[in-house]
This record gives sequence, C-alpha cells and structure tokens, in this order.
Amino acid sequence: MEHFALFDTNMTIVSDAKDVSRYFAESIMNIYGLVVEVDLKAHMGLSAKELAMETLKENGLNEQEIQDRLSRLLEDLPYSYYNVAWSDKIIVSDGAKQLLDDLKGRGVGLGIATGEPMRISRMRLDRVKMAGYFTFGSYAEDGMTPKEIIDTALNRASSEFGLQAEEGFFFSASPRFVRAAREAGVYSVGVASMSSAADLSSAGANETMHSLKEKPRLFKEL
Repeated sequence: MEHFALFDTNMTIVSDAKDVSRYFAESIMNIYGLVVEVDLKAHMGLSAKELAMETLKENGLNEQEIQDRLSRLLEDLPYSYYNVAWSDKIIVSDGAKQLLDDLKGRGVGLGIATGEPMRISRMRLDRVKMAGYFTFGSYAEDGMTPKEIIDTALNRASSEFGLQAEEGFFFSASPRFVRAAREAGVYSVGVASMSSAADLSSAGANETMHSLKEKPRLFKEL
C-alpha cells in the first residue's frame, strides 16, 4: 500500500435528510442542565467539542465548568442523535460509493477524520452500508480542533500502514478541515457541498470538486 485517503463524513460522503440540531441541544440539557438553541448547519465545520464550548460559553459557563463534563457530553450525543434522527433518511453524496470502490480497488487505505463523535459517524455509515470501507479514523473524541483531529488520523495512518502525510489525501466539505489537512502536508480535496469552491480554494484545497462524481486529479498519483 502506497497511499491512504481520509474522509470527513457529514456533508462530504453522507448527510442527514432533515435538520437534526435538536439532538445536540438535548444532550446539553442532559449533561449540563441548560436549555439552549443549536443550529448545526450554521456551525458546520466546528468539531463537537468546539461547538459545545462555544454554545456553553454563550450560556454563561466558564471553560473549566465545560471541560469537567465534556467527555460525558460526547458519550451522550450518540444516544440523543439516535432518539432524534434514527428514523430519518441518510443521504449518500453523489458518487461517494463509486469513489470509495475506485480508491479501494487501487489499493488505497481508507480512513475517517471528522469532528463528530465516532458513534454518530459510524451510525450514519452503517445505515447506508458504508462503514466497512474504513479501517481507521479520528473523531471528536480525539481532539478539540480540526488540526488535532487530522494529526491523530495521520498518526494512525502511520501506525496502520507505515505511511506519512505526503502519501495521503483528504476529502472534506469544510474549509476549516481542508485548511488543517493542507497545513499538515496532506493533499486536500475540497467538496463544494456546503461551501463554495472559492472558499475551499482559499482555505488551501489543492483541488475542488462540485461532487464526488467527478474524477479527482489526484488519481494521476495512484
């Protein structure tokens, strides 16, 4: 194996058919006892930890008060997500399965790097029979910022395959995650499903795609 590819999940390869912001607010109520409003789409690109920190600070908690129960929040989020969204449809991004099949057929190792809790990411992928493509990953539990999450994924790619950042590719719809991957030395592909191609390019994307149906230029490397 000479290359690996990392994928952000939500809004890159899969997405919820409906707004499921209520699950995040429910978990905050469960763990912190606060009634809050959360708009996930307005904060797309923040990790779960960053979103919790921002929301709870706006509602009067200090950083230590938030950190004391943050791990419990991450444990609770998948239960709330299940309660709110389990019956809703999961949308697979156009071309996602074909791209994963193509990369797998070329011998590319596949992993996840996302700001969501692991069990939420896996729930979505399991429901559309895509979880089996991925052999490693990095999630909200592994870091606060996109950089920390990307760095953990790269360390796992090194342990799993003996590969370094320059031998990897990263696909994401989030400019913040694209920027973190580019700064880490990973070839970054911006998917213009939630941000414009111009915003993704400004964030440092090596190339942009309007959908995963397009053939990425990086295939020339494989």
